[in-house]
Amino acid sequence: MSNKIFKILVIEDEEDVFNFIKEQLKEKCSRISIINARSKEEAISILKNKDNFFDLISLDLQIPTTYGELDKDPSHGLSVLSEWQSYSKGTPIIILTGTSTTDMINDFLSLSNKLPIWFDNNNYSTVSHFPKRSLDNYINNVVAIYNSVINLSEIEIDTTETSIPIEHDRLIRMFTKSQHCTRTILNKIGGGLSDSTVYSLLIYNQTGSMSLQTIAKCGPNEDISLDAGNYDIFINRLNPEATPRKIKYIEHGAKDQAGVFYSLASNYSYSYFKASKEFKNNGTIRAFIKEMTKNWQQTKTNIRVTIKDIREKILSSPKAAIIFEEFNLDWAEEFESTLVQINSACYHGDLHGENILVDLEKNCTTLIDYGDINEGAITIDPITLECSFLFHPNGIEDCVWPTIEHIQKWENIEDYIQDCPVAGEIHFCRTWAEEIKGSKRELAATLYSYALRQLKYPNTNKNIALELLNASRRIIDNS
Repeated sequence: MSNKIFKILVIEDEEDVFNFIKEQLKEKCSRISIINARSKEEAISILKNKDNFFDLISLDLQIPTTYGELDKDPSHGLSVLSEWQSYSKGTPIIILTGTSTTDMINDFLSLSNKLPIWFDNNNYSTVSHFPKRSLDNYINNVVAIYNSVINLSEIEIDTTETSIPIEHDRLIRMFTKSQHCTRTILNKIGGGLSDSTVYSLLIYNQTGSMSLQTIAKCGPNEDISLDAGNYDIFINRLNPEATPRKIKYIEHGAKDQAGVFYSLASNYSYSYFKASKEFKNNGTIRAFIKEMTKNWQQTKTNIRVTIKDIREKILSSPKAAIIFEEFNLDWAEEFESTLVQINSACYHGDLHGENILVDLEKNCTTLIDYGDINEGAITIDPITLECSFLFHPNGIEDCVWPTIEHIQKWENIEDYIQDCPVAGEIHFCRTWAEEIKGSKRELAATLYSYALRQLKYPNTNKNIALELLNASRRIIDNS
C-alpha cells in the first residue's frame, strides 16, 4: 500500500553515485521506492507534479540543466531548492555537495529546524547537508529516516472513506503517534469549497481506551498556518466552551500540506447542516450558536464604510474584477461605492453549516475552521450561515426551494421561506442578522459580498447567486 512505502526522490546525475545509493538503500530498506531525477529540469518537473509524493528528497547540487548536457553547476541545484520551497517545503531534504559549494547553501541551512518530524523521539533536520565524501554517513541518515517513516504504519487508521490523500494520511498518523496512541477512527466532515479537508478523529491508546476526540484540518501549508495563527490571535477571546482546544500544528513530513488538530470535550457527532435536515435543532442550540461569537461582537464599533470595503474582506478586487466581466456586472463598481453604516468587529468569515458542530445530548455547539477570521461587518456570519444552505455541497439537496421567485422575496423573510425545508433555520439566521446589524444597508452589503464570492466557484448555482445580488441592490435602492 502506498501509505506504507517509504518514497525518496534522489536528484543525482552521476550513474555510479546513484547506483551506490540505490543498492545500499535497497539492501537496508525493504519497503522503499526510489525515483531518480538526473537534471534540473527533470527534478523540477517531478516536484511540480501534484500526484507525486516523497517522504525524503536527496539533492546533488551540481547537476546539469538537462541530462547529458555539459553545463553542470551548483546554481542548478539551488534552482531546485527554490522549487522545493514552493512545492514541497514540508518534505525534509538532504543536500549533497562537493567541498567547494557548502557556502552556497548557508541560506537554506539557516532555515532548517531539528524536529521530531515523525514523532518517534528521533530529531531530524528539515534541511541537512552531507559532502559526497561521506556517503556512508548519508546512507545511515537516510536509513534512520526510513525507519521513522515506516514505523508510522504501526498506527491503524479505521475509516469508511474510500481514500484520503497520502499527505493527510501521514499527518494523521504523525499526530496519533505524537499522542502516544496506536489507532484512529477517521470520518471526513463535510467537504466545502476550499482546498482543505476537516476530519473527525477518535484516538485510541494501546490499551484500547479512547484518549482523544479530535478535529483535524489538513490542507495547503499556508492555509493551515493561517488557521492555527488565527486561533492564537482571535479564538482565545471567545469563551472556552465555544471552541475546541488546539493541541498541535504539524507542518513537516507531508509535502506542501500541514495539519492542525483540536480536541473536543464533548460528543459533537452532528454538523449544523445534518442536525437541521434531521430537524434535531432547538431553541437552546440556536441560542448557543449566537453565544459563541458574542465576545467578539461586544467590542463592535459603528462605522461608515463602502460596500467595496466589506467585499474586499472576503473577495479580493482582482478576483472581483474577473467576476464583473464574466457575468456582465457593469453596475457593480458604482454600487460598491455606496456608503454603509456597519457594526464592525471580529467575525468567523466562513460560518457555514459544516463549521458548526452540534452535541445533541448537551444542546451545545462548537466552532471550527479559523482560516477566514477577519474584522469588519459582523452580519457576514449570520448571512453566510443562512446562504450556505443554498450553496454548500452539504446544504439543501434535491429541493425545489428556493426558486427565483422565492429569492425575489428575500427581503420579506416570511414570504421567502415559504416551502423551505429548513424554514426554522433560515428564520433563525435572518433574525440573528437583524439583531446585530449596524443598518439595513449592512445586510445588503454582506449579502452582496457573499453572493459575489459564490460566483467564483465552479459548481455553485450561478442563477441563485445573481438573483441574490439583485436582492442586495433592491435593499440599497429602497433605503
